[in-house]
Amino acid sequence: MPVKEKTGALLRLLRGLRYPTLTEVNRKIEAKLSELALPDGIDIRWDRTLENREIRVSLSIKKPSDLEAMEKALGSQSLKRAIIESLDYL
Repeated sequence: MPVKEKTGALLRLLRGLRYPTLTEVNRKIEAKLSELALPDGIDIRWDRTLENREIRVSLSIKKPSDLEAMEKALGSQSLKRAIIESLDYL
């Protein structure tokens, strides 16, 4: 494992020990959003300090078919539920 990865893993471990509640909430949000089968090009982010109650969704569209796949994903009930549940954690 490269040094950069080891350092990142150590920092995540220390952050988890120092901020267990913050770490657990972020894990729950990550798990909720990772269950979704989102197409490439949809990026969902939130403030990992949990100070700002918002979720940002960004799109990267390279061809018309990308837009169609994203429209379908963004209109799905599972994505809406995941975002609403994630907002409840924030």
